[in-house]
Amino acid sequence: MPKKKKNKKNTEDEINEIIFTKLVEEEKEEKNKKIIMWSGVTFCMFLACLVWILNIDSILASSSKNLNDKKNGKDLNNIVEDINVNFEKVKKEFEKINQIVDEQKEKSAGKDIFKQVSTSSDQILNKNNFLPNEENLVASGTIEDLKNFLEKNK
Repeated sequence: MPKKKKNKKNTEDEINEIIFTKLVEEEKEEKNKKIIMWSGVTFCMFLACLVWILNIDSILASSSKNLNDKKNGKDLNNIVEDINVNFEKVKKEFEKINQIVDEQKEKSAGKDIFKQVSTSSDQILNKNNFLPNEENLVASGTIEDLKNFLEKNK
C-alpha cells in the first residue's frame, strides 16, 4: 500500500510540474507579444519622426516664401481695406438709424417710444404673421411720421 501512495504522489507532482511549465510558457509568450507590440509602436513612431524631420525643411522654406511674397501681402491689405470700408458703411447706417430715432423722439412730443414697444404682444403683434399691428401704431402716429420722414429723405 505505501507504494500506491508514492505513485499517487508522483503523479500529482508530475501534474503540478506540467501545469507549472505551461504557466511559465504562457507567461513567456505574453512577454514576447508585449515586446513585439512595443517594438512595432516604437518603430512606427521613429519612422514618423524621421519623415517629419526630413520634411520640416521644405515646410519652413515654403512658409517663409509665402511670408516674403508681396502678392500675399497685397491680398491681405485688400481684405483689410474691404473690412474697413464695410465697417464705415455700417457706421453710417447706424448714424442714420440714430438720427431717425432722435427725430421720432422729438415728434412724439413726450410719448415714450420704448413704452409703446414694450406694450403687450397682443396689442402690438398681429397674431397671424407677427408683424406690427398698424391700428395700434397708426393711432400713436409713429408709422405716418416714419413714412413722411422716409419720403423726405428719398
